[in-house]
Amino acid sequence: MRVKATAEEQERRQRILMAAWRLMSQKGIKAVTMDELTESLTMSKRTIYELLHDKKEIVRGLLMELCLPEKMKSVPQEGDTLEYLLKMMLKGWNAYRAVSPLFFRDLEIYYPEVWKEYTQFVQQRHCKQLEKLLTKGIKEGVFRAEIDVQAVALILVESTMWMMHYQAFSESAKTPELLLGQFYALLIYGVVSADSRERVSHFFAREMK
Repeated sequence: MRVKATAEEQERRQRILMAAWRLMSQKGIKAVTMDELTESLTMSKRTIYELLHDKKEIVRGLLMELCLPEKMKSVPQEGDTLEYLLKMMLKGWNAYRAVSPLFFRDLEIYYPEVWKEYTQFVQQRHCKQLEKLLTKGIKEGVFRAEIDVQAVALILVESTMWMMHYQAFSESAKTPELLLGQFYALLIYGVVSADSRERVSHFFAREMK
């Protein structure tokens, strides 16, 4: 039976994952060696391997412990759902801009099992949350009443995950973050009510340049 980690071990684990994310999100996963990670942490390899047994476990920790909590935040009970959705999109866009395409390439090529586990979990959980958000927004009048919330939630999640596939736009002259921004614009204009479109226009003009 696995013994529960102490507070000190959990803190060290988080330090390792944060250091690995800083390196791997910029250089790709394959390019980052355990020696480089050890040096950046001033921590012994033995300590790292005691907490995260190999590179695959580190990669899994990056996705399931660092990235998922941000995606799994609850739908707010108070406030305007359109503002929440726009801020969520902006956060995703900024995060996508900060990660090298090499990171997603290496995930698909070298860690397909981890990538599949992550994407399936996001699809299942995030779709449900988006359905709640869209339903709440329809009641508020900021989203069109006739949209199919299940279909729109699925389109949003699946399309966002598709944008992370490194081959998807390899021949395009446009940068991935610009393409993602345009995708968000197309989607949000399709679901908001006519009265809310001016708010969306101002948001994109102000935030997603």
